[in-house]
Amino acid sequence: MSDIIPIISDSNTAAAVSPASWQAVLEFFPDPILVLDQALHVTYCNPAFQRIFGWALDDIKGCTMDFVPPDQTEALAAKIEQLYRDKLLHGFRTRRLTKAGARVDVVMDAALLDASQGQPAGIVMVLRDITRQRRKERSRHILLRMSGALHRFHKLDELLGYITRLIRVLMAVDGVSVILLDADAKQFYFQKASYIDIDIARRLQGLRFPVERGVAGQVYRTGKPLIVADYGRSPYVLKMVDEHSNYETHNMLDAPLRIQDRIIGVLCAVNKRDGGFDAQDVELLSAIADVVALPIENVRMNSALKEAYEKVRQHHQAKNRVIHHLSHELKTPLAVLSASMRLLERGISSPDNPKWRRIHERIDRNLLRLLEMEYKLEDILRAGDDTHDVSEAQAVSEEDLSGKELTE
Repeated sequence: MSDIIPIISDSNTAAAVSPASWQAVLEFFPDPILVLDQALHVTYCNPAFQRIFGWALDDIKGCTMDFVPPDQTEALAAKIEQLYRDKLLHGFRTRRLTKAGARVDVVMDAALLDASQGQPAGIVMVLRDITRQRRKERSRHILLRMSGALHRFHKLDELLGYITRLIRVLMAVDGVSVILLDADAKQFYFQKASYIDIDIARRLQGLRFPVERGVAGQVYRTGKPLIVADYGRSPYVLKMVDEHSNYETHNMLDAPLRIQDRIIGVLCAVNKRDGGFDAQDVELLSAIADVVALPIENVRMNSALKEAYEKVRQHHQAKNRVIHHLSHELKTPLAVLSASMRLLERGISSPDNPKWRRIHERIDRNLLRLLEMEYKLEDILRAGDDTHDVSEAQAVSEEDLSGKELTE
């Protein structure tokens, strides 16, 4: 511990503090502290370092710490040069890996340890864990961004595609799915999925499973979010989904999509890349589910109404085509029959014969009815109204149908 004391070489304070007091301070310090020698080998770490990163001093003493993510090595090299030049480094935001491989967002402060002849004896650094803070900041930003954008989507697939992509990036997971409830069929179905491998999402699209099965079924029954840390050994494992998608699920988090006292489905996140899901992930996914549940239901209902309207519109168009065809088909024979009647009137030898007069009146009466029906069909086409009753024009009396007088 005596190597740590000369951090403040130009102060008389350090000399007045015993090594035991310094050790007590460092071990009490709530943020991780790491001390390296000239060769950058570990000489000390405090309990907070073990608590957050997972390594005890006996595990790493005399070793080089290899806990820098590959994407941070270039930035770290530049900051080390700055440290050797300025002897102090403040507020360097970076990331480090834990023993389990999880990423931790940190703010690093560092200083050179003094030695004789102006040569540094090593480095002491404080790594303040800001992972929760950063995640909360990102979560608030995403929720605000999502809330402001949801109203722009009028198609369900576009809305769900936007939601699932944001969640996948924000939570650093392999895949996110929106699984909706078909209450009539008592089934869940994959309405939309976003995976790193787009083929997986395509294979999941529309896949159905019973409402009582899987993690989604448990969430639906309890109304509470659920973390499954080891999916393969879970009682809620649903092998048919992994087999259908040709994808292996390791861990999963599901949160209910709730509208008042009704659950319309679940949000499902699978295979978190940096460790497992935790309480903060539950809080985040639940908050997103609360924000998006009502817009999802509104867009889904709107899509169903549009689909129903389209069916009615197509039916209406088909009806108009039938009416138009019927009207067109009536015009020509009616015109021929009318002309033929006029010719018969002129050519008949005894127009005043009572028998002929009755036949003529009957033919003329039914021609008028057919003409009225044709006129009403034209009115329907013009008005787009199918409430007209053509049955009256189609009806004829039993006397007209009997043909009795024609045989007399």
